[in-house]
Amino acid sequence: MSALRSMETTHKSATVLRCKVAIVGDATVGKTALLQVLKSNGHEYPKNYVMTSDVELSAKSIAIPDTNVVVELYLFDCAGQSIFNQLDFGTVHYKGASMALVVFDVNNKESFKSCSKWYQDVRDASPNHNIPGMKCSAFALAA
Repeated sequence: MSALRSMETTHKSATVLRCKVAIVGDATVGKTALLQVLKSNGHEYPKNYVMTSDVELSAKSIAIPDTNVVVELYLFDCAGQSIFNQLDFGTVHYKGASMALVVFDVNNKESFKSCSKWYQDVRDASPNHNIPGMKCSAFALAA
C-alpha cells in the first residue's frame, strides 16, 4: 500500500491512486485478450490472435464506488515468447510493478507450470513490492 500512497495525488477533489500492473505468462495464454476484456468492461473480446512483441502499454481508470477515489492502472502487456524473454525485455517492464497478473491457459499444463517462473521474474524485478496472488481451481487441469 505504501507504493500506492507514494503515488497518490489529489485532482478536483478526487484522490487518484496509480498502480503499475505487469501482465505476464507464456505465449498464447490470453494475456492480451484478458486486457482487452478489462479495458472494455467485458464488452469486447479479440476475434483474432495477434502476437505481442516486447510490451504494449494501456491505461484503465476505475472509480471506487461511494468514494472520491479513482485508481489508475497502468497495464503492461508483456510478450510471452521465449525469444523476447531471453533478450531480457521483460524485466525492464516489470520493474516497479505494484501488481502482476500471472496468466495461464487452463487447457495447457505447461503454461500453468510456468507460473512460478513468471512470478519469480516479477518478484526479482520488483523486490520491494508485495505481489498479490490468486488461485484458480485445478479441476480444469486434471483433464
